[in-house]
Amino acid sequence: MKKDQKFLNELSDKLGNISKKKKSIILSKYKNIIDSEKKNGKKITVIIKSFGNIDELALKEIELNNYNVFLNKIKSIFTKKSKNNKKESKVKKFEDKVNNFEKKINDKLTRKTKTSNIKKETVKITKDISKASNEIKEDIKSEISMISSIPTSKKIFETKDKRKHKITIKVLKVLLILILLFLWLWSCIVFIASLFAIMDGIKIFGINIALFSVMLLTLWMLLLVNRTIFKKKIDKLYWFISLIVIIFILALGIALSGYKISKIETIKDVSEKYNFTRKYEEYNLPQNNTKKFYIYFNGNYNTKYEYEYSDSMNGKIAIEVRYYECYYNYYNKKGNHNVYISLKQDYRDKLSVYIDNLKDNKIYDSDELSRYTVKIIGNKKDLERVVVN
Repeated sequence: MKKDQKFLNELSDKLGNISKKKKSIILSKYKNIIDSEKKNGKKITVIIKSFGNIDELALKEIELNNYNVFLNKIKSIFTKKSKNNKKESKVKKFEDKVNNFEKKINDKLTRKTKTSNIKKETVKITKDISKASNEIKEDIKSEISMISSIPTSKKIFETKDKRKHKITIKVLKVLLILILLFLWLWSCIVFIASLFAIMDGIKIFGINIALFSVMLLTLWMLLLVNRTIFKKKIDKLYWFISLIVIIFILALGIALSGYKISKIETIKDVSEKYNFTRKYEEYNLPQNNTKKFYIYFNGNYNTKYEYEYSDSMNGKIAIEVRYYECYYNYYNKKGNHNVYISLKQDYRDKLSVYIDNLKDNKIYDSDELSRYTVKIIGNKKDLERVVVN
């Protein structure tokens, strides 16, 4: 296909829903320009490039066409028969009066009448002209009021403040839709995660049903707000029935979840499944008896220390930490005159423990599982040199 024909075909597609007649006129205009420029020796690529971006070119032609349609609507109002007859009669009267005036002046001049009579006639005709002019003005004002009431895609008399207000409202509407879209996507992710929990052995189906209803509810809100903002047709009965169905599913899910949770056993004595993990480390104190030895424990927890005196230890101390390994990760780092000890709670492990216990319809006491002890062992003299931070 030739480049000029390809350009015209693409322009035709971009023009969209313009009438065939208007589209044909626009395409003929650009075809004539291309043919004319070709005769002048220009290459087709240069000619097409001179038109600029084809999307902007099509948009310009569409706006021009819409403007012409708007003007035609205005003209159609002025060309209505009933109102045209009135205007034509008034204009005709006006022209007749002017012609009569000119005729009278010529007659009086040819007959050499007095200048005073001409002046009087001039004043009279001038008054008639003024009266007719005022009548025409009133008609034009009424026509303009009718024209201003015509719905158009462009706000002719829109002020800058109104335009800013309009843009602000549009931005807020888009933000509201984006927030609801984010909530819907998040609810979808949570619902899918609950399906994987079923595969992992947690069979609390009420939670899955409740999460499914939440996903439907956020989607319902998103679609309703979208239709309301963009002024699309809303079937109130359909939307009301769908909301009632979603609320019923949510209530069913909550009821089933409550029933299933009531069957879960809470166990205070965690020793039937979990045991304390013991970490025991010895640390040499500085040889200089006046220097202190510092123990730093991570400040995320309110740690209580126990001291145990042992005369068998001389020039060194021991630190014993007991904790449940399912809740904590142990870490220590030793320096020349200090040691740093950390018990970091891993929330993913904590969640895994909770989910694992739910498989057996049991929940072990989380307060007990999060408990730990720290004991510092040494002789009395050495412990006086230990500083705990």
